[in-house]
Amino acid sequence: MDTMLFVNVVITSLFTIVFPFVLIFWFFKTYKKSWKLVGIGAGLYALLYAILSVIIIANLELFDFFTIFLAGVIPGVFAGFLEEILRMFSWRYLLKKYVNWENAVLFGIGWGGIESILDGISSLYVFFLGLGYNSLGGNTIHDFVFIWGADNIIAVLAQIALTILICQVILQRRKIFFIYALVFHLGHNIIISFIQNLILIGIIYWEFILCLSLYIIMHYEKEGKLRKIKDQIRAELR
Repeated sequence: MDTMLFVNVVITSLFTIVFPFVLIFWFFKTYKKSWKLVGIGAGLYALLYAILSVIIIANLELFDFFTIFLAGVIPGVFAGFLEEILRMFSWRYLLKKYVNWENAVLFGIGWGGIESILDGISSLYVFFLGLGYNSLGGNTIHDFVFIWGADNIIAVLAQIALTILICQVILQRRKIFFIYALVFHLGHNIIISFIQNLILIGIIYWEFILCLSLYIIMHYEKEGKLRKIKDQIRAELR
């Protein structure tokens, strides 16, 4: 086994496992919040992950009727749709007393963090079985490991952004934020289905665009709300 490859895989996997804890530590040190929302986010994602795994495994035969592309798209779209529905349900019914952007970040860290941790652990497991190493060769696998690690980290940030968007549905009483989150999430999963068999930097590029787009939308929505408040104040002063 390539020693450098071994070191690369271990370090990258451990970083994807540790990164969510670094986010949690920084956020708690800065804002002095409770761990409850992180645990709820992680628990709900783990529950959804288990349910989706059972559904997909139980219906593997159905995918024989689809092309390789559709066999990747359908589970991705289904998972993205259920994620946003569960996130919306959580904020509207389970967490309605905690609706603010700080708690949304904590929930998103838990949600995206457990995804990154599970991915890191499973990737280590697969690699040490020899499946990952034998399926690729040369510099290709070194590039893959780096891209996969960066992809996981950006995915955590994307999950936080999506959580904040869903939270805005309750805060601002505007359902358009749910549409934003759903379109971005489903769009991301469909794009990944196109390039999942290609070890390309495009995966990272798309998730970067996803995060950037989400934050731009939130920025302009916030600016629009502030502008309305200023207009109301001016109207009252007159």
